[in-house]
Amino acid sequence: MAEEIKQQNHSTLNSENKIDSVIKQNEQNENQDNSSQNDTDNNATDNNVDAFTSSHNTEKIISELEANLSENRDLLLRKEAEIDNLRKRFAKELDDNHKYGITKFAKDMINVLENLYRATDSIPKDFESDLTLKGFIDGVKMTKKIMEEALQTHGIERMNPINSEFDHNFHQAVSQEEKDGVEPGIILSVLDAGYTIHSRVLKPAMVIVSK
Repeated sequence: MAEEIKQQNHSTLNSENKIDSVIKQNEQNENQDNSSQNDTDNNATDNNVDAFTSSHNTEKIISELEANLSENRDLLLRKEAEIDNLRKRFAKELDDNHKYGITKFAKDMINVLENLYRATDSIPKDFESDLTLKGFIDGVKMTKKIMEEALQTHGIERMNPINSEFDHNFHQAVSQEEKDGVEPGIILSVLDAGYTIHSRVLKPAMVIVSK
C-alpha cells in the first residue's frame, strides 16, 4: 500500500513537473512571439520613419530644383532682353554711322555749294547775253546742279524757307520785323540757306521773322 502511494505521488510529481515544463515552454514561446512581434513593429516603425524621411528629402530636393529652374529661367529671359537691346542699339548706331558718318565732310561741301549759289545769283542779266561769258556761266550753273544732286543722294537737302512758318528746330532768327498783312512768326527773308541730313539739322537757316 505504501509502495502504491509512493508510486502515485511520484507519478503526480512527474505530471506536475511536466505541466510546469509545458507552462514554462508556453511562456518562453509567448515571450519569443512578443519579442518577434516587437522586432517586427520596430522594423516597421523604422521603415516608416525612413520612408517619411526619404519622401521629405525628395520633396525638398524637387522644391530646390524648381526654385533654381525658375531663377535660371528669369535670368535667361533678362539676358535675352539685354542681348536684344544691344542688338537694336548696335543696329541703330550702324545705321546712324551710315547716315551721318559724312556730316563733317557734308558741312564743308554745303559751304562750297552756297558759294556757287551766291556766284550764280550775283551774275548780271546782261552777262548771259555775252557769248564769251555764257559758256562760263552755264558751266558754273551746271557744277552747282551736279553738286546739289550729289548731296541729295546722301540725304542732304537745302532749305530756303521763305514765307514759311518759323520753326526753331530748323531755323535761326537773326531779327524780327513788322510787315503789314503778315502774321507774326512768318519768315520774311532768308539770309543764309539751311541744310538737313536725313531730316536732322546740318545747318539752320538764318532768317528774318515777322512780328
